[in-house]
Amino acid sequence: MTEHIRVEPDRLRAAAREFFAGADATADGAALLDHLRLDPALLGEVDGASAFAAALTRFGAAHGTDLRHGSAWFADAAQALTSNADGYAEGETEARRLLGGTR
Repeated sequence: MTEHIRVEPDRLRAAAREFFAGADATADGAALLDHLRLDPALLGEVDGASAFAAALTRFGAAHGTDLRHGSAWFADAAQALTSNADGYAEGETEARRLLGGTR
């Protein structure tokens, strides 16, 4: 059954680029949430404006942290795809060398 399995390193590398792009976008989102602030005075004379502004800041900080973790996971997956692509490519090259031909 394994004779029918074919891995294309270029496709793994293409997928890795998408994961790296996802990591970058997620990190950008984290940075935006880290800067999420609301001046309670902008809400006017509203009961709880300060509490709401503080909660919004905590929300941004917590979810910014979550997104940074997610960004790292995307980057780890991209690196794994790249490493696997390299491993498959090196394996194919070595197999061709040992078998004395191209396939």
